Amino acid sequence: MSVSAGAFSTALRAGLSALCEQRRPLLILQSLVAAVVACGFLLPGFDGLLRAIGERIAAGGAAAVFVTAGLSCGLLAEAVVVTVQQRGRWRSSNLRQAAFRFALYGANAVLASLFFRLQAAWFGDGLGWSVQLPKLAMDRLVAGLLLFLLVQLTAARLNALHFDLRRWTAELAGPFVRLHSLPGLATQLMFWPPVTLAIYLFPVALQTILFLVIGAAWSLLVAALAGTPQSQTIEAST
Repeated sequence: MSVSAGAFSTALRAGLSALCEQRRPLLILQSLVAAVVACGFLLPGFDGLLRAIGERIAAGGAAAVFVTAGLSCGLLAEAVVVTVQQRGRWRSSNLRQAAFRFALYGANAVLASLFFRLQAAWFGDGLGWSVQLPKLAMDRLVAGLLLFLLVQLTAARLNALHFDLRRWTAELAGPFVRLHSLPGLATQLMFWPPVTLAIYLFPVALQTILFLVIGAAWSLLVAALAGTPQSQTIEAST
């Protein structure tokens, strides 16, 4: 029991460290979320614009989902990092990170959209607690842990190792669970359940955009948890 408690405590500290490492970009993205919510409630017609965007994405199918999520978690997230940590100076490493996360989270979003359709078939499309709570539990405690988090962390770690397959496979067979999976699990349990439930409580028109912006924040946390060299060149030329 003490070993399990110690492992969880270590994982929790690693998750908090990732939050601290990305605190400035996360604050910008949180401000963007707040701005979207405020505009949704205060500006006439803004919710209609967001609803139209959501409908366009839905009508575009898997390709639109891939591109939209890729732009959010890849380009938007990296643009915030560059703006906050590098004084707006883009470097080749930033373009590589953006391209990698574009592909990873675009594919992840397509898988998630298929999973959401499956959930709708299982639990229905209503907004009541009897529908939303089972969806939340299945999303965060089953698919989120066993599929999405595992794919994100292992891919992000491969990227952090500069696609060195030998080192990557050695880590998967060794310290990966202790160093990355457990911290990722602790961080996900802190981050996503309250965020997902809160988003579901907002009007439907706001939900798609909020998920995209919050997904960008999550992609930065995964990069930190996986040890991606997100900020090795920060302020190198100040």
